Amino acid sequence: MQPTPRIAGTALIAVAVLFMAPTVHPAGTSTPAQRIAKGRYVASAKYSACEQTAAAKFFLGGVLSNGAGDIGKYNEAVSRCRVKYTDKWARLVASVGGPPSVPRFNDIGDGTLMDLLTGLVWEKKTTDATVHDVSNLYTWSAGGGAGDASGTAFTSFLSTLNSGGCFAGQCDWRLPTILELQTILSEPYPCTTPPCIYPALGPTCAGQVWSSTSLAAIADPSSPFFFYDFAWWVGGDGFVGFAANKTNSLCVRAVRGGL
Repeated sequence: MQPTPRIAGTALIAVAVLFMAPTVHPAGTSTPAQRIAKGRYVASAKYSACEQTAAAKFFLGGVLSNGAGDIGKYNEAVSRCRVKYTDKWARLVASVGGPPSVPRFNDIGDGTLMDLLTGLVWEKKTTDATVHDVSNLYTWSAGGGAGDASGTAFTSFLSTLNSGGCFAGQCDWRLPTILELQTILSEPYPCTTPPCIYPALGPTCAGQVWSSTSLAAIADPSSPFFFYDFAWWVGGDGFVGFAANKTNSLCVRAVRGGL
């Protein structure tokens, strides 16, 4: 049986609206909960499409073939995508008469935090020298290059969280995708007060944090084949980039769930 989340009182209105079972209404009408749910999914879809468009423009510049891709402009573009998405939370709450102070992030009380906009549950980091310690570093792949997910982020970090009794009673912890990882940035790019992660998530790595997303790109413009030598990361300063070697040791933060 999954543990029941303990959520702060200020968020009860939001939780009731976002997650309560829908009530049957006359044909052609909808409940506030149904409208909120629709808004969340629509916003998520637009966010994903916006990011894909930004990536397309970035790689159209030839970042891998001739270095013409402008990573700075790419970061500005994806930051606009993300801010537009995360700002949706306040509008969703207001649309059902909730107070603007209702937080997106709510402490469940077991070392995790729920994001009511994305549906994601995040691991809170610590400074206690455990598997949750913010200073721990892990590799994405043991072999580098296009190697599979054989690095310590998977074989040590996630393996520990998902074994035994499992962290917070849940056994489906994973690394966030690059789109998910950006949603916990607290400021638009460029960040002025790093580390730019919502404080509710606990201590934050000042360096780079691995995502689960490999970089699928064409090594040779004349080749139809994709390669996955790189993986995306997000820096504590809010910068979104990718590592050319998956054997690099970076920070991690686990997540589960989602829309």
